[in-house]
Amino acid sequence: MPLVTTREILKDADKKGYGVGGYDTCGGNIDFILSIISTAEEEKAPVIVQAGAGEMRAYNDMEYTAWMIREIAKRSTVPIALHLDHSDNFRDVVQAVKYGFTSVMIDASALPLDENITLTRKVVTVAQTVGVSIEAELGHITGVEFTISDKGEISNFTDPEEAVRFVRETGIDSLAVAIGTVHGFYQEEPKLKFELLQELDEKIDIPLVLHGSSGVPEADLIEAISLGIRKINIATSLRLEFRNGIRDYIESNPGDVYPLHILPEGRKRIKEFIRAQMRAWGCAGKA
Repeated sequence: MPLVTTREILKDADKKGYGVGGYDTCGGNIDFILSIISTAEEEKAPVIVQAGAGEMRAYNDMEYTAWMIREIAKRSTVPIALHLDHSDNFRDVVQAVKYGFTSVMIDASALPLDENITLTRKVVTVAQTVGVSIEAELGHITGVEFTISDKGEISNFTDPEEAVRFVRETGIDSLAVAIGTVHGFYQEEPKLKFELLQELDEKIDIPLVLHGSSGVPEADLIEAISLGIRKINIATSLRLEFRNGIRDYIESNPGDVYPLHILPEGRKRIKEFIRAQMRAWGCAGKA
């Protein structure tokens, strides 16, 4: 089927109380794309396939990435959204809309609240005109993304009253909240602020998004879903699974240099990881 928006996917997830993975493709890597979508097919689950603008510039072209995923989606029987992750500028958003992304994230969370609202509202005006859904972030999630390096020890947690104003004045479709997660690797087990999440869910009537979910204990992710999180971003864990699958195969087969033997081992590990999450988060069977 054709690509859908995250608005459509998350509306059903919010109605029925389940979570959907926003899975990173590492700049549009075909091994990641096929692993994510084939698992969604097998589990009959909706899925959000995403890539960051910086990673696509470094690894794969944004237009080509969008074309690949659109063509694969045409052959699919499950809802697939193509999402631009963590864009901090208007130019990348416009490009993504032009090339067929059905969802975009404008991340102006490092800016003061008024400036965040202004830039986000500008993106909403353009994207919603052509039916593209918009995610934004309030509060600031620290850590390392491809184009973001923030070495602060803690995130600036999302303020519920600011969140109410932000959603009202921007008209976004989903909100990424800062409740104790970070991007990249955790140095110690994260401690999520579930009371804050519950308050945010009670005050905001759009789906909530959790970034920095790799490394968060599964029980905590399930608890977060029960308290209103509908989109769960996963990137670092997929990269680790892919690397470890390839590493283990090479260590066991040092004489094999054939990519058709090596790369599928990475794909298998990604698929196993995603399959377990789809079942645990309740989205399996919801396509």
